[in-house]
Amino acid sequence: MKGLKRDSGKGTSPSYSFSHLLLLWMVVLILVLAIGITYFDYRQAEETYQKNARTMQEQTEANIAGTITVIDSAYKMYDSSLNNEMKNAFSLFQKEYERSGHDPAKMDLDALKEALGNEMDLYIINDSIMVEYTTDASDRGLDFRQWPYSYDYLRNLLQKDGFFPDRIVHHVTTGKLVKYAYMPTPDHRYILELRLSGKALEERPHIRYQESLEAIALNNPNVLSYRAYDTMGRVIGNSSASVQSTPATVRQVISERKSLETVDPSNNTLTRYLFVDLTGQSYVSDVSWIIELVYDESELKDQLTTLLFNHALVALLAVTFTIGMAIVLSRRLTRPIAQMVHDIDTISRGDLEYPIVPAKTTEFEKITRSVTSLVASLRGMIRQLQQNELELVRRGEDYRAVVENQTELIARFLPDGTHVFANEAYCRYFGLPWPDILGHKAWPRVPREDDDLIRRHFSSLSPENPTATIEHRIISPDGREHWVQWNDRAIFDASENIIEYQSVGRDITEKKHMEEDLTRSEQKFRDLASLLPQVIFETGPNGEILYVNQSACTIFGYTPQEVQAGMGIFDVIHQDDRELAARNFARSLQGEKVDGAEYRIVRKDGSSLMGMVYSSPIESGGKTTGIRGILIDITHIKEVERDLRNLNEELERRVRERTRDLESAVRELEAFSYSVSHDLRAPLRAIDGFSSIILTHYDEALHPEIRDLLRKIRTNAQKMGDLIDSILNFSRMSRQPLSRQTVYPARIVAEQLAQLRGMRDGRDVTVRTGDLPPCEGDPVLLTQVFQNLLSNAFKFTRTRRHAEIEVGSEKQDGKTVYYVRDNGIGFDMKYASKLFTVFQRLVDEKEYEGTGIGLAIVQRIIQRHEGRVWATGAAGKGATFFFTLG
Repeated sequence: MKGLKRDSGKGTSPSYSFSHLLLLWMVVLILVLAIGITYFDYRQAEETYQKNARTMQEQTEANIAGTITVIDSAYKMYDSSLNNEMKNAFSLFQKEYERSGHDPAKMDLDALKEALGNEMDLYIINDSIMVEYTTDASDRGLDFRQWPYSYDYLRNLLQKDGFFPDRIVHHVTTGKLVKYAYMPTPDHRYILELRLSGKALEERPHIRYQESLEAIALNNPNVLSYRAYDTMGRVIGNSSASVQSTPATVRQVISERKSLETVDPSNNTLTRYLFVDLTGQSYVSDVSWIIELVYDESELKDQLTTLLFNHALVALLAVTFTIGMAIVLSRRLTRPIAQMVHDIDTISRGDLEYPIVPAKTTEFEKITRSVTSLVASLRGMIRQLQQNELELVRRGEDYRAVVENQTELIARFLPDGTHVFANEAYCRYFGLPWPDILGHKAWPRVPREDDDLIRRHFSSLSPENPTATIEHRIISPDGREHWVQWNDRAIFDASENIIEYQSVGRDITEKKHMEEDLTRSEQKFRDLASLLPQVIFETGPNGEILYVNQSACTIFGYTPQEVQAGMGIFDVIHQDDRELAARNFARSLQGEKVDGAEYRIVRKDGSSLMGMVYSSPIESGGKTTGIRGILIDITHIKEVERDLRNLNEELERRVRERTRDLESAVRELEAFSYSVSHDLRAPLRAIDGFSSIILTHYDEALHPEIRDLLRKIRTNAQKMGDLIDSILNFSRMSRQPLSRQTVYPARIVAEQLAQLRGMRDGRDVTVRTGDLPPCEGDPVLLTQVFQNLLSNAFKFTRTRRHAEIEVGSEKQDGKTVYYVRDNGIGFDMKYASKLFTVFQRLVDEKEYEGTGIGLAIVQRIIQRHEGRVWATGAAGKGATFFFTLG
């Protein structure tokens, strides 16, 4: 009621004709579709062009790298053929170093070079990795720090033993072919280096590879130029090239050892610097290649520009044509609507006899008949109202008596809002006495948001539609907000002017709250259902679909209209699974909850997926009215299960093949071990036997020096026999099967101490045994571990006046760590990495007997138990050996 006469004074928003709006939206839709289709088609074509160019580029680079690798493999075979010659030369080099008392300054390198046939230059590299002495004066003082790769390699080589050949490379200064080889001195203070040059390297086969590599590169039509560099920055194949002219990018590739690329937008070129890694762990020199390839990208950009122009032209033509069609179509579609608007406007101005022009379409014909019938009804209603007006006046008093007793809110008021009647319920509801309402404009307070709603409500009342219903909020005198529903009727005079309003209202606050709660609950359910990726559905008792969420339409490919047109739940189930689905559906209708039923689901386009359905009955009034359920797409899960089965079968097949190969290798290794043992022992026994015979029968006739030499021969032959036994024992450790069981280390230690009692006789030795908790392992192998560690402890404390040996355990990171500690000669921690290596001895074997394999056997046993072994110590201050078991 509020705001019946209130005029906000605000201007109304401009209106547009239906034909203009239809044309506008058609044009907008056409533009969006044309731009979208053109853009995505262009992007797809652009990606295809770029992908093809990249694929050709990657193929070219892969072919070049593969060819270089093959060429390098051929050279590597020739390079290796010279290794024996250089290795033999090192024997003279080592003897000269020993003769000089390990002092390079006293070595006659020039005489040694002449003894080697003047084909090799000699170098001595100090621990700073610099050439300190050499027969080539131009290389004296050469610092390897300028080549980080070679520097790091030689730095590590200083701590190793043996012969280390290098590749044939070009000399840094002269560019001639040379071959280097290295051998650390026994005291690890220097590295001896030999450089082979001359005729032997000139005979190295020359492979004409540059033309082939360039042909491979230029086979790509986008390649403009090809160039190859070595890791010194020199152009390969150009002996006159200077290192100073090396591009900065090539130096960066050499430093970072990875491929790089640069782009030059001004020339439309892409330059790729491909790093072909040819390094090996056994070589000092880095013979890797850096390939410079310049790609022309102008053709690709021209193609993309032409493609963009063509797409834009096609899109412009399509938009122009479709806009013209839209103009014609909109005019044709809106012509009947414009005619009908004109006819209804004429009737609304009061000419109820005006005939409506009939339209030619079925829908507009129905509207014409409905409007004509409505106008006829209005004419009859007006006449009837005029006849009833007098009757209403006569019954006014009776009406008043009845109205006063109503519980609903009843009021009558003039167009300006002055109340002419209000019943007792109306006065009581608004908290005002009847005299304060009658003859006054007594309006309840209404939230500002409802002002326009009320104004439009009263503006909608007309002689043709004199009644209307409205629901709005009011604010009661106590400040609370209520909802009220009004049924309003406008009373018109003969001139169709409003003379009075009649309102009947009721409080619907509780009803509104219930509706809002229901709406929120319903909306919450629909929002959650629409967000779920699974299908949620409800069906009737015959399987007809009553509700599905948006995911169902997306997954199955049907529109909501197609679903609402009468689809059934069995329509999307594969015909071979419908019988099972029908049985489960019947079970659900009987009140059972069906979980995890799997069916093949058929989409609209004919494709299928595997779905898992969980369903339960819908009950209403004690009866089952349908089922409610959820369907989960498990197609990917099924595919993963299939792939896992195939993978397991493949793995089992590979395991069987690897097992057969391993068994064959073990048999061959055992045969080889037996052959080695037999073939090596025979000559050793002969050497020992013949030496013994000579000493026995010709002892008095032999010179004392000869007798000492024969005894040394026998001793070394026997030691060689022991060494063969140790090697065979070491090799058997990895093949001997583990027999895991509970082991008590305390018992093992006690037994070993008893067996090693002979090593304690005549010595002052204190042995302390701490807590040694039980563990899981092979008792035989663990006995070998404690035997080796304890015997080492007794052996290396032999020089101590009072020897102390401790065996115990401790906890580290929740694991039990066993240890054997002694106060013997110890070792330098920088050689700790050699302790568990076969034949690596840190002490003089003349003073401490042994084969150098005991600790290697310990490490192999612990590794087979999935554990770890390590040692700590200091020279002259004892050592401690730790190990854990997995």
